[in-house]
Amino acid sequence: NGLLTVTDADRIELSNLTRQFLFREHNVGQPKSKAASAMAQQMNPAMQVRALEMFVGPKTEDSFNDDFWLSLDGICNALDNMEARFYVDDQCVKYERPLLESGTMGPAGNVDPVVPFKTHTYRDGGQADEGGGIPMCTLRNFPHLPDHCIEWARDQFELFFVKSVKQLKKFHEDPATFISEIGSSTDMTQSIFEVRGLLSLLNAASRPSIESAGQTAFDFFHLLFRDKILDLTAAFPADARIIDPDTKQDKGLFWSGHKRFPDATAFDVEKETHWRFLAASTALFAAMLGAVPQKQEGDNTWCQEFKRKAWAAALVQKLKVPEYVAGGVNTDGDATAGGVTSGVKADSKAILQGLLQQLQGFAGQPLPALEEADFEKDDDFNYHIDFITRCANLRADNYHITNSDFHKVKLVAGRIVPAIATTTAAVCGLVMLELFKLLQGKNTDGFRTRQIGLAVNTYTSFEAQEPRSFSSGVEKKVPRAEELPPDAFDDAGKIKAEYVLEEAYASYPEKHSVWDKLSVPTGTMTLEGFKDWLAKEHKLKLRNWSFVLGWKRVVDEENKEMRVPVSSQIYPPPVSIDAKLLPPLTDGQADAMKKIQASAAIPPAQKMKYVSEWQKAKKSGKLPESTGQEIRPEMTLKDILALMEVKAEKALQDGSIYPKWGKAISDLAGRRFWVIPSDQTPDCATMDAEPLDVRYMARIEVPLT
Repeated sequence: NGLLTVTDADRIELSNLTRQFLFREHNVGQPKSKAASAMAQQMNPAMQVRALEMFVGPKTEDSFNDDFWLSLDGICNALDNMEARFYVDDQCVKYERPLLESGTMGPAGNVDPVVPFKTHTYRDGGQADEGGGIPMCTLRNFPHLPDHCIEWARDQFELFFVKSVKQLKKFHEDPATFISEIGSSTDMTQSIFEVRGLLSLLNAASRPSIESAGQTAFDFFHLLFRDKILDLTAAFPADARIIDPDTKQDKGLFWSGHKRFPDATAFDVEKETHWRFLAASTALFAAMLGAVPQKQEGDNTWCQEFKRKAWAAALVQKLKVPEYVAGGVNTDGDATAGGVTSGVKADSKAILQGLLQQLQGFAGQPLPALEEADFEKDDDFNYHIDFITRCANLRADNYHITNSDFHKVKLVAGRIVPAIATTTAAVCGLVMLELFKLLQGKNTDGFRTRQIGLAVNTYTSFEAQEPRSFSSGVEKKVPRAEELPPDAFDDAGKIKAEYVLEEAYASYPEKHSVWDKLSVPTGTMTLEGFKDWLAKEHKLKLRNWSFVLGWKRVVDEENKEMRVPVSSQIYPPPVSIDAKLLPPLTDGQADAMKKIQASAAIPPAQKMKYVSEWQKAKKSGKLPESTGQEIRPEMTLKDILALMEVKAEKALQDGSIYPKWGKAISDLAGRRFWVIPSDQTPDCATMDAEPLDVRYMARIEVPLT
């Protein structure tokens, strides 16, 4: 009915006035969505606008639910990050709604129309290149630019307020395994640093308070800006020289070129960077430990008293300067470090073992409900950018590098490229052209993907691409040449066809796209009925079904972030142990095994499972209890999904899945249906004479009402 819903969680800053057209000076500080809506209604009083102040993402799906998305005729994006763009793109596919995606980056801009069943999706278009990174050795030990310090400080935010929570929980769950893994690490330098940090956090967690959070902040100040610098200058003194290990030739001073010789820092409450670092760190550690309430959206007075120098000075009087502990230096990635002739090398292994003994003393200590920080660059009152600013400038002071102001740090740490009004105007006009085509019902060849570059005077336009289709095929697996015998090659030196493995696979439905789906008739269908439905209606055999609850965060050797699925088995239903069928715990192992083997009530395939469970019960002295969360063939799909939601929440609470990415299933009570994405569908095979693995399968929609 002509209703336009506008949502934006940000508030207007002075810099917005130079690049956006609906804001005036009196709007500074107001919500963007409300100010823009009010101005639009001044231009056209008949316009129907609803202004909201919420992010769009997994955490707000209770508001942006099925009813909301299905009520829309289309969606128009103006987002500032790839994660949000992909999320909205996925929602548009799920609800089969058109999307007008656009963006600007300085003088460059793009427009991508996404139309159900007519064009490919934004995700299919590929992710934008976000640029290369700074070498780790530069970030770790040898910064020479302000941006190096900012990037390093952003990493410290992640380490302090995200990774440390996971480590504390991991240590709490299994201290012995945690200590063993740390002790066997090949990176002694990082292990020493992390264990020292954990010891400080465990001390604070034993008595959560603002003062204990302040002590942890004080400890980390000395760890980063005193101890690590002392380690580096001990390993590489000011007069250290580089000697070629092969020729023994003197190649000159180590501290030359971009390498700046650093100086360690002593805390001085009279220096603003020092006390503001302490204030920001204390606020964030206190929120992590539950010593202060979590920052609420729109609360601009959170921990306001921390922003006074007198408050910081009073806190410092209660804090203890930590003792220096030598930690060594990690010089991976620096080819010159191995040739340095002078320097003191600490016995890192002995130091680490001593710290691990201290860590062992905290085994079994209860932990408060720890809360990870979710980095948010657009809230100037949550201490996130404030922490990174002070941390970056302390690092810069170590290396005699120019300091950066709050605004620059916000741009770099938040990876913001300033917008240009001309680009915004051009992109808005191009988006409107695609909107007219949507209303006219144009075919695929009528839509245009646009890319503009005002700085280089380029304006390109492409016909929108049709949806990518998935077909059955044959994958050829060519073995490595060195693994083959001499007679595996023909006269031209090519590998003979008989040595090339061919593996056929299926797509279902044939030539389907991301817009297609399989619609389950009813959510009350049982798991056994679902299996039969796949067989009768689609000629597919259900082989395995692992439901994705969420994702854990893993960083690879190149420091790239990866999303690794955390799953729960649905089919075949996991074996559930009936405790009534287990032998008495007073039996010996031989008698127990005889009884289990002789029991007709225990299926033969499950007997070893029962033996294993009896052994665990014998050791603990307690029989297993039913959790009520067992998957059974007679369970309905609705009940199974509800159980997966419970498991996802548990995985989120125990740290198994990464909070920033959230649960893969939530808020079922308010939904009309649930969609199993195409990359998470059950493992199936065709029911042909020669069955084929179904490699590509359309998404599955399960009704919930």
